[in-house]
Amino acid sequence: MRILAPLFLSLVATFDVHAQVTITPLVPTSADMVLVHVVLDSCQVRTQSHSVSGNSVTVTIFNDGPSFLPNPPCVAIEPVGPLPAGTYTFVVFVRPGIDPVATIPVSVTPTNNFSPPPCLATFDAGGCVFVSPHTPTPGQPVEVAIVVTSLPSDACIQGVTNSVVGNTVAISGTYMHCGGSFPEAPVTFLYTSLQPLPAGRYTVQFTAVPDPPNGWPFGINGEFRGPISIATTLEVFATTPPPANYQGLWWNSPPGSESGWGISLAHQGDVIFAVLFAYDINGRALWLSMTAPKTSDVYDTYTGTLFQTNGPPFDAVPFPPTDSPGGATSSGVATATLTFIDANNAVLETAIFHGLTSWRPITLQAFGPMPTCTFGAQPNLTLATNYQDLWWTAPPGSESGWGVNLAHQGDVIFATWLTYDHDRAPLWLSAVAPKIAPGVYSGTIFRTSQSLPEAGAPFFLGSFDSTRIVRTRVGSLTLAFANGNSAAFTYTVDAVTQTKQITRQVFRAPGTVCH
Repeated sequence: MRILAPLFLSLVATFDVHAQVTITPLVPTSADMVLVHVVLDSCQVRTQSHSVSGNSVTVTIFNDGPSFLPNPPCVAIEPVGPLPAGTYTFVVFVRPGIDPVATIPVSVTPTNNFSPPPCLATFDAGGCVFVSPHTPTPGQPVEVAIVVTSLPSDACIQGVTNSVVGNTVAISGTYMHCGGSFPEAPVTFLYTSLQPLPAGRYTVQFTAVPDPPNGWPFGINGEFRGPISIATTLEVFATTPPPANYQGLWWNSPPGSESGWGISLAHQGDVIFAVLFAYDINGRALWLSMTAPKTSDVYDTYTGTLFQTNGPPFDAVPFPPTDSPGGATSSGVATATLTFIDANNAVLETAIFHGLTSWRPITLQAFGPMPTCTFGAQPNLTLATNYQDLWWTAPPGSESGWGVNLAHQGDVIFATWLTYDHDRAPLWLSAVAPKIAPGVYSGTIFRTSQSLPEAGAPFFLGSFDSTRIVRTRVGSLTLAFANGNSAAFTYTVDAVTQTKQITRQVFRAPGTVCH
């Protein structure tokens, strides 16, 4: 798709037969030199120059050399900048003419301008709208990236404007058939900037209507292309908001669309410890883990290496800690990136096993009243009354290599136990544990697998069929909490019963609590 947006992209403006003007690059940043190309039918260039006054750039080409004979055409190129981030008006004169031959608005983005994450069809039928920062304060300008996925490849969007009416930010433009007459390379997204907004919650709505207004021609499959409308929400905080915290259990978006796999996040400070619960190529339960530091402030982006861990069976006594004789060992198998669109939506990108890459929209899994999690809100973890976190054996590190993720909503805990089978292969088990007494939760343990031929999905084959998930009852568990940082984890699996004392795994003091 080619997008022709006067706010940012290269414009071609032919005002008469004597000059044609283009500006490159298509999306300049404050680190780029902006090149003004002036195509002259008859070349008699004597001098050329430019001046910058505020947000106005004047380029002057003196095409008044001494020759009175027709000359061959040429291109005069005037370099400008780099310019500070902002919106500029480029006015181009070709002397001895009096009137400008082109007036072109160009927006220069900051060098740290965000690249929007993958636009996945489930976010919106026609594309995606992303804002940065996604939790601004009233004094901050807001950058908007618009990704349009529903236009034919030869379509151009032009005349993009934005306005604020009440709590709606309206960004609009028109699209039409370009016919291959524009020289720029295809662009899949466009940018625009908003002035600082008052505190409040806004709908950011992008609309592109067809030009002519009676609609787009029928496509090759007979479809009729009408207006495009895509949107997102933006909340402007009156004061600097607390850092977002994403601790909890996430799964595919929309909810329930790929039931059977998930990713649990323990979020402390600027680090997320993530455990991905999926399946191997034979359909066996597989968990992968990563420590993912924050890598970008534009969106909250966290990146790390996914490790596959093999270790002692879940019922081993004693259970040797990681890297000790007989303990768990790990090897990196992939990279993963979590890009958070807002507090409840993110993109999970994985490049896993032999270079296969996949993107999944994910959202928090809600099965009860959703808690709010905050890093450092309660330094004394024993006082916490919500148990949502990553837990491991007490004392900390004594049996490193296994753990249990607890998602706690209302009076129900969903537990995912990351451990190992008797062949040392990674194994995860899960349980829904309702509250049965003060501080006590109990439920049935299930082993989950995936039947062929869909084994290996979603991250191996790129598809996922929830109907092929097989859940087998294998035992029971009870969690008895002495306080917010200490519990007895009692389980029976395959006729083996054990009790382990567990505590929260704190990898960034003082840890995260939910309420």
